[in-house]
Amino acid sequence: MSRKKIEIINTVLYNLVFLLTVILMGSCTPGGGGGGEAGLLTGVTWVDDPPGPDFTDIFFSRSIDGGATFEPPVNVSATAGSSSKPVLAIFGRTVLIAWVDDTPGTSNIFLTRSTNGGVTFEPPVNVSNTLGDADSPQLAVSGSSVLVVWTNTTLGNSELLVRRSTDGGATFEPPVNVSNNQIINSYGFELAFSGSTVLIAWEALIAFPSNANIFVARSDDGGATFGLPVNVYASSGTSENPRIAISGSTVLIAWEEWMAGVTTDIYVSRSTDGGATYGPPTNVSNTAGFSEAHRIAISGTTIIIAWEDTVQPIHDILVVRSSDSGATFGPPVNLTPSHPIGVSMFPWVMNFGSDFVITWMEETNPNGNSDILITRSTDSGVTFGAPVNVSNDTGDSTYPQVVTSGSMLLSSWFDNTPGSYGIFVARSSDEGGTFGPPVTVSTLAVDIPQYYDFKIATP
Repeated sequence: MSRKKIEIINTVLYNLVFLLTVILMGSCTPGGGGGGEAGLLTGVTWVDDPPGPDFTDIFFSRSIDGGATFEPPVNVSATAGSSSKPVLAIFGRTVLIAWVDDTPGTSNIFLTRSTNGGVTFEPPVNVSNTLGDADSPQLAVSGSSVLVVWTNTTLGNSELLVRRSTDGGATFEPPVNVSNNQIINSYGFELAFSGSTVLIAWEALIAFPSNANIFVARSDDGGATFGLPVNVYASSGTSENPRIAISGSTVLIAWEEWMAGVTTDIYVSRSTDGGATYGPPTNVSNTAGFSEAHRIAISGTTIIIAWEDTVQPIHDILVVRSSDSGATFGPPVNLTPSHPIGVSMFPWVMNFGSDFVITWMEETNPNGNSDILITRSTDSGVTFGAPVNVSNDTGDSTYPQVVTSGSMLLSSWFDNTPGSYGIFVARSSDEGGTFGPPVTVSTLAVDIPQYYDFKIATP
């Protein structure tokens, strides 16, 4: 893979707004009953350019056998404009997909719902309905409550707006302005929903051109109302790309902090009161290179943060671990110290109960093609095993994600081995020890991979 192509893909990745999670639902089988991992409903949504007018649409494909096979794609948008940036939520037999759509003349957030496990979808609804531009939707679900969050420019600057549904996405309450500041721009946000607590973290431009801080707003009533935003760290430089992890009353906010405008490090700030207040940040990477594209996972008191780093100065995947709910972190560990080519990118981390898996893209031969590697820890993140190459083909494999349920793990990625990019899934039934051959979900008409979201649900 050429350096230019990596830069293109990296730019697209940083615009990804989806948050991949594992959420609870009932078993979904052809007859509607049964149970076990083989009956898990799995959904994938993505952008593609169908035949006809030059507009992109949102597609969805489902699996009702835990990712072993996928049904033919369904066009869930089919609007008169261009659709992009889809996000996906699955709970019970309800599937929700939100995306950006320019059919009204400006960019708005559209949403469609299925109540039969993704067999059919209701007509799309404009949930933003704004005269300005709406962008970067995210979805979060807790019980029957659904939150849709997006950025909006109706007031002239970029604000964060939230709409809540208490009936599983059938209807939505009026929008709430969470950032609520008509002077500064708010963007690059992340959303977390745990019980009745909602946290939204975002990057706000305090002073032009580059003084940006991380703010967090909290709701204790499921997103009906939000308190005033809290500035997590009053940086004089640039703080960007916040990530959130929640376990009980412990909240971790991790972000990328520009150091003297030359390099970036990964900073973490902790709250022990459910996100009401935050302690001083800790520099958990503290390398001489660029630390970026970070991901965070939490299980009980154990926290794992993975990122890509140029300290070598090649791209490696580094990881740190905390065993005391983020009070302290151990030194960074390089998961890719002996790779032959020098480019490991786009890490993704997730927990298996008390254990963890990390996946990333890595160039695996001098010809420049990339594969998807996965490593797992069976000792709560103390050590990680030898990486497994789950794609292992002759094309470029990019944008890895992973989801877990019980002992099952699904790895997904974009791949251009067929001659054009497609979405692939590989399944493991032994917690990531071994993987079956990849399954093609869809081959894309769009040459450069766009936005996709991937969810699995478990009884």
